[in-house]
Amino acid sequence: MIAEDRTYGAMPFEKVKRVKIRVKDLESTEDATYLQYRLMLLKTVLRVYVNFSNKEVTVIYDPHTQGGKPEILNIIRPAMVEILSEEEEEYKDVVAKSYNI
Repeated sequence: MIAEDRTYGAMPFEKVKRVKIRVKDLESTEDATYLQYRLMLLKTVLRVYVNFSNKEVTVIYDPHTQGGKPEILNIIRPAMVEILSEEEEEYKDVVAKSYNI
């Protein structure tokens, strides 16, 4: 479903999910880079932020695409993971934080 907004125009999604995950086995910046790359290859994933110093990964994904959170967690495992938070948000808010509109 495409939502129309006066400021942002047509949005491909109305709601998306943001999940924050602590990855305890993240040992190097190369591991962090590779993890970000692998996650971005998933169809469901829209944005990935990897904070190596905190060992945290934030993933914004479309909950309606096949795979979803289980597919994201399968990429990260067998590393020890802890889900810190998961929340639903408006996609236009994600766009507003990402670009100067």
